[in-house]
Amino acid sequence: MKEKILIVGASGLIGQELTYQLFNRNYNVIAGVNTGEIFPSLPRIQVKIDLLSKDNTQEIVTSESPDVIINLSAVSSIQRCEKEKEAAYNLNVLGVRNLLESIELLNNKPLFMQFSTDHVFNGFDGRNGDYSEEDS
Repeated sequence: MKEKILIVGASGLIGQELTYQLFNRNYNVIAGVNTGEIFPSLPRIQVKIDLLSKDNTQEIVTSESPDVIINLSAVSSIQRCEKEKEAAYNLNVLGVRNLLESIELLNNKPLFMQFSTDHVFNGFDGRNGDYSEEDS
């Protein structure tokens, strides 16, 4: 079996497909879900992970000790982010912080991949854009 991969947000559209594709390539996939069911007929481990709970996040990350963590969980709708700023901040910032702090508890640090919307690279003033990961 290949690396153990924890996919956080596995019940979303991209998460479901990524879980399916990696599982079919013989990776040891752990589907981290907060709500919803994904591929009920596909044999794999599902764990409930609540990124808003530091204790739960630490418990899952330390008990699973994955080689790779892929975080797909987010409030991604721009309209929802604007209407529900606190909820968006909690999941998109504090939830990611909980994951990163949980990784620090592990002896063998997993590769961490954070998916994000391309909207963060479009510029806030409407004139700038095409930002890269290196831009402040």
